[in-house]
Amino acid sequence: ARPAARLLIGIRSTRPSSRPDPSAAGDEHELLQVLRQVFRTAEVQRTDGEDARRDIEEYLHALISAGGHRGTARAAARLVAPVLAPSFIDARVAGEHLRKARDPAQLAAHPRWQKRLRQGIRGLLVQDLRLVEEDRDGLPRDVALALLRAAAFAQGAGVPWSDIWPQVAGVFLRRRLPADEWDTMIARLLAGRLSGYLAHDHEDNRLVYRPAHEALVDLLMNTDDDLADDDLPADDVASDAGSEQ
Repeated sequence: ARPAARLLIGIRSTRPSSRPDPSAAGDEHELLQVLRQVFRTAEVQRTDGEDARRDIEEYLHALISAGGHRGTARAAARLVAPVLAPSFIDARVAGEHLRKARDPAQLAAHPRWQKRLRQGIRGLLVQDLRLVEEDRDGLPRDVALALLRAAAFAQGAGVPWSDIWPQVAGVFLRRRLPADEWDTMIARLLAGRLSGYLAHDHEDNRLVYRPAHEALVDLLMNTDDDLADDDLPADDVASDAGSEQ
C-alpha cells in the first residue's frame, strides 16, 4: 500500500552543468547529494530543466490573472515565459509588472520591455528603481538602492530595521540623509514596488530583511555597477504600455 503522506523538501541546488566535472562527482557535502543519501527512494524534481518554460508560463498566468486580467493573462504569459525560463525570480518580478499593467499582453509584447527581460533581474530592477523615482512617494532612487545594498551585505538572516539598517545604508549613499528621515524611507521602501525584492525573517526576536534571491544578493553586492538606466531610451516603458497607478 502507498504511504498516506509524502514528504516534500524544496531546496536551491546547483544547476547541473552541461559539462560535468568528474572532480565534483564525489562531493558529499552538497545539500542535494546529502538528501539523496538520506532519502534513497526519493524522486528528485527540478525546476530548472527543459520543462521549466511550461511551469513558468503557468506561474505567470496565475500572477497576472490575480490582477484581474484573465482575458489577456495567457497571451502575456506565453510571450514572456520563453524569455525568462528557467528563472522563477525573474518571473516573479516580471509577473508583478504585468499584473499592474492596464494591458499585460501589450506590455509583454513591447520591444523595450522585452529587452529588459533579456537582461534578467538586473533589467527589471533598473526599471523599478526608475519607476520608484517617478512614483513621487518621496523615496529617492539613490536612497532605495542604498537600502537594498545594505540588506544584501547583511550577515545572518538579514538586516534589522532599528538603527542598523540606516547606518549600513549610509555607507552606500553618496550624500548625507538626516537621521530622522531614515525610518520614513524604510517604511516607503517596504510599502512600495521594491518590497517584492526583499524577504523577511526573524532573528534574535527581531524582524530582519534580505534580498529575496541569491541572484539579487550578487547583483546588489557588486558596487561597481550603479544600476544606471543608460542602455535603453529614457522614455517610460511601463507608461508606453499602459501601466496602472
